Amino acid sequence: MLKMTRLYFNIDIDAPKNWVWNLMWSKETFGVWMSPMGEGHYYEPALFKGGDVRWLTPSGDGMFGKVKELIPEELIVFEHHGWVNKGINCLDDPFLSEEKFALASNLNLTTVSLEVDTFEEYVDLMKEKYPQVLAALKQMAEQHFFLKNQNGQSL
Repeated sequence: MLKMTRLYFNIDIDAPKNWVWNLMWSKETFGVWMSPMGEGHYYEPALFKGGDVRWLTPSGDGMFGKVKELIPEELIVFEHHGWVNKGINCLDDPFLSEEKFALASNLNLTTVSLEVDTFEEYVDLMKEKYPQVLAALKQMAEQHFFLKNQNGQSL
């Protein structure tokens, strides 16, 4: 099995934790903040503890795995088990990695922490892309929260 490296990232977002969580895992907004990884990313099906999940591009490529742990508005841990090629789970090249998103708050400031295992060959790319992903999440969450407060609307 290929060697993995664990990477760590975090960002502070000026919006409440429940607001950030809902934007992160809403099917309507997931692809927006994930767009630095590529346009049109999505996951299927719904997220629940122990459930199967696939993270896909519009062409049907991506990864498959499970939701290892889920505490709404606080923590989600994914196990990645292998690649998806054109919509088909590739069982001949399995791997095991984790991706963990944790949220902590202090009043309306939310800290999103990310730990992710990645193959050595992708370390530099992930060090470039994940900060962009988190910055996109921050921008989206803060803009939506500001607009909600201006207009009295909710997510």
